[in-house]
Amino acid sequence: MSIQYTPDTPATRRAFNRLAREKMKLRLLADIRMDLMVCELEGYSKLEYLDELLALVQELKKGGGEDGERGTNGKNC
Repeated sequence: MSIQYTPDTPATRRAFNRLAREKMKLRLLADIRMDLMVCELEGYSKLEYLDELLALVQELKKGGGEDGERGTNGKNC
């Protein structure tokens, strides 16, 4: 069963997409903060994970990625 948009308009779909992105950013930020705490406790480099994430984002911005497509659906949305 798929999500039902009420009303089903482009603006409603865009709002749901925006909400999903904001929630993902919060989850990512929580993951990064947890990693930083672990690194602080264990004496690991705090920047290693951040550098890896930045490199991944830069690769995606250039149109790369493992599947060689832009975005998750092959479109530059």
